[in-house]
Amino acid sequence: MEATRLLGLFILLLCIVQLSWACGDGRSPPRRCRRFWKCIRQRISSSVPNARFFDNGTSIGPLMIRRAQYDDAVAFNSNLQSGRFQGFGYRRCIGRRSYKYSRAVGNSYLQRYCTVANVGREPTFSDCARIHMGGPNGHNMESTRVFGEQIQTCARQR
Repeated sequence: MEATRLLGLFILLLCIVQLSWACGDGRSPPRRCRRFWKCIRQRISSSVPNARFFDNGTSIGPLMIRRAQYDDAVAFNSNLQSGRFQGFGYRRCIGRRSYKYSRAVGNSYLQRYCTVANVGREPTFSDCARIHMGGPNGHNMESTRVFGEQIQTCARQR
């Protein structure tokens, strides 16, 4: 029992260290960085808790999740439709309590596309924000450059 408890504490400590590493330098991929997602939410939806539709209905929820993005995220991580997310679907990204699920979808999408293999180097917050906004190759699109810079600046602030 004591060994299990110590192992649990060690894993928790490891997660905290990894989270601070992932968010601390403003360059590392934000797969689990709350500050990154908060910046995305503030920039996209002005932190309106009941944000529903954007881009004439092609994006939904507080993080502007697109249907294709959702489908990619679920294909990459089937846990988005099982366990605590059992019965959830794309429409779950809308509404008052949609932020956590939208963030899980966003994390899965970035785990799939905000990678060294896709970007060609160690991805930054800017790269990941641009991929979130512009799709798998969003980091190369001029139309996402300003958005990426804004998120990079926000995520680096303490």
